[in-house]
Amino acid sequence: DVMNTAKNSFMIHKTGKNTTTVAFDNLQPTTAVHSSSTSSDNNINLLTAANPIFCPNRTYCCGRWDVNADNWWIHHPHWEIVSEDDTSFCFSSLKDANRTIFLKRLHQLQWSIDIDENKDFTPPEDYEYSVNCSNVCATDVSWAGLGAYLQYFYDTFWYAQLHNRPYQNMRRKPWMYATKNNESLGYCDDHDHTCVYLPISPCPRTGNKTVDPHIDMPKLEDDIVEFSKYLWLQEYLVRPKQTIRHLVYEMGKPYRERLSGCTALHVRRGDAGVPRRPFRRFAAVVEYLDKLPDTLRHRNKTVLLLTDDHTTIEEIDEYYNCSSAPFTFVYIDKKRRSGLKGGRFDYHIPDDADGFEELLNILLEMDLIQHCNAFVHGDSGYSLMLWDKMILKGRTELDRFYLKTTVFKKQARKHGSREKHEEALFAMVTNQYKRGDKHGFRGCPSKTAKRRR
Repeated sequence: DVMNTAKNSFMIHKTGKNTTTVAFDNLQPTTAVHSSSTSSDNNINLLTAANPIFCPNRTYCCGRWDVNADNWWIHHPHWEIVSEDDTSFCFSSLKDANRTIFLKRLHQLQWSIDIDENKDFTPPEDYEYSVNCSNVCATDVSWAGLGAYLQYFYDTFWYAQLHNRPYQNMRRKPWMYATKNNESLGYCDDHDHTCVYLPISPCPRTGNKTVDPHIDMPKLEDDIVEFSKYLWLQEYLVRPKQTIRHLVYEMGKPYRERLSGCTALHVRRGDAGVPRRPFRRFAAVVEYLDKLPDTLRHRNKTVLLLTDDHTTIEEIDEYYNCSSAPFTFVYIDKKRRSGLKGGRFDYHIPDDADGFEELLNILLEMDLIQHCNAFVHGDSGYSLMLWDKMILKGRTELDRFYLKTTVFKKQARKHGSREKHEEALFAMVTNQYKRGDKHGFRGCPSKTAKRRR
């Protein structure tokens, strides 16, 4: 089953029940490396708060980390980050004409500024906008993980633009990723996503009537054109502030150069075995890797491991920490819980870490996964967010492989205590590696983890 559209320059190939390949045709790469001389250029060294961006030509603009350019990017949504280094970063205008047109229209709805009629115009902080805020579509805020939290915004924003109405999200209670440290770069008075992402509207965040859109959102397999717009809308909504981007850039330094030609693997265990929806099971790492074809295993020797649970790291150390292992695993050095304690949907945030610290790790994962060209995952809304990031990167070809990890309620209840969690996890891992994967690898001799007898 192949669907193709010249407008969006990519094709989707469903090569199996749990396998999807996305191939991009004639798509301009979104990454670029700016000249090392850019950072030392006199023009960029003379940037100020009033003039935070230097543009050597009409399609390329650069700034410095120590000069805030957020207001510029707010009103130039048809530009994207293409390079970053220790002192500076650069934008490039989008090559996709359809995406540019859509974002300009979206921005006009949100800010009442026609970008084509006001080229190179960046409104000052005290600018008076003429948005009809009485017609705004608003979203209430929920207490949820990042994927579910943002999904409310995406869906209502999509509904708003379909009806030519501006959109705003309401201010309610702190979100899961707030920090109490008022000296943190992730702190702001609203204690929610506005501490991290660029403003999207001048309309007030209080007093608006909320909208609950009862419409189906675009799906990749149904309508590529509309699904593309849906992804572009999401990117518009969650552009990180410059201080946040700088933190993520610095955090990613130890990892990026190790990810040339990689497969991303997402293992969600924080709420596995919990007798509450969506009833997830424990799945061994080898089960995910079994989904990869031989051609991909031989091509991609590096696996970017994304996981919320420390038992996954222990499993990697025990069964893949040897020279004969078919893969080298790269994972973020961060605090993690152990699913053996019994999880919840918010158990990806460790007890000794605040929400903002974990959010930075999530943003780093979204950055790093764009270096990979294949993705294998189970059932998780967060996995879908990661896949969307990979699509937007615009690589020549992407492969996606799916492992079913949801179970019936009765099966989940078998693991309702810590002892049952531990027993289930141990049995699962041991049985999987005893049989070996379908490619013959049976795991390394135990080195770092004590096997239960």
